[in-house]
Amino acid sequence: MKTNKRIIHRYAKKLLYGLLCETQDSFLHDDEKVLFESLPECRKHDFLSGRYLFKLTCKEIFNVEPSEISISYKNNKPYFSLSGDFYNCSIAHSKKWVAVSFSKDVSVGIDVEEVRQRTEEFLSFIVTKQESFTTFGKIAKKSLPTLFWTIKEAALKGDPAQTSIDRYVITDMSNKNALVLNKDTQKVFDIAYFCHTGVVGAHII
Repeated sequence: MKTNKRIIHRYAKKLLYGLLCETQDSFLHDDEKVLFESLPECRKHDFLSGRYLFKLTCKEIFNVEPSEISISYKNNKPYFSLSGDFYNCSIAHSKKWVAVSFSKDVSVGIDVEEVRQRTEEFLSFIVTKQESFTTFGKIAKKSLPTLFWTIKEAALKGDPAQTSIDRYVITDMSNKNALVLNKDTQKVFDIAYFCHTGVVGAHII
């Protein structure tokens, strides 16, 4: 049964990728088409699925054609312009999950990850001496390493300082919110997070 599920999932992902490729003219800007063609094959699916969700969201909110919006980068941070206004944005993807966020007024950062087994090397990198898995209540222990990464990745994406992810420490977690400190700049980020079966996500608020 597990093998069959994996086959179905891979087929569905391949089918979706084919449909997005066929319809990319409806949601990709000309500049994004050039970028898409330059990507290695292993990154093209994530690129299209992220852009597709992002553009549909913009269409609903701003009532514009998806292909009119082009996501650009400044200092490795994505943004787009619309009607003379500048919007910070963030896109995250992990296998079948995609999440997007944007704001005209503040920096944004979002991340989503499927929960999976983590190595001891990963744990020693992502969990600092100030943090302990034993202090975070009812969150499943197997989810915590991935959740820690996701929360810190969201902070990193929205942090203009662009420091390494190991420079962030979670100082508090409660009521689906976490406070994350950049140890270099002492800036604190308020992060909303969620945990569902097999997936976790986080977003700067």
